[in-house]
Amino acid sequence: MTFKDHFLKNLVKEGLKLFQVSNPMAVPKVVKIVINVGAGEAVVNKGV
Repeated sequence: MTFKDHFLKNLVKEGLKLFQVSNPMAVPKVVKIVINVGAGEAVVNKGV
């Protein structure tokens, strides 16, 4: 199951209850997921 399928099947139902709206299009959706990786030590120490 992809994240989109999971979102449409499960999270929209929960969002309707949480935000107290009746229209599924009014539930906020995830636009972008960003994963931050720190590389500070790798810049200083080339052996890392």
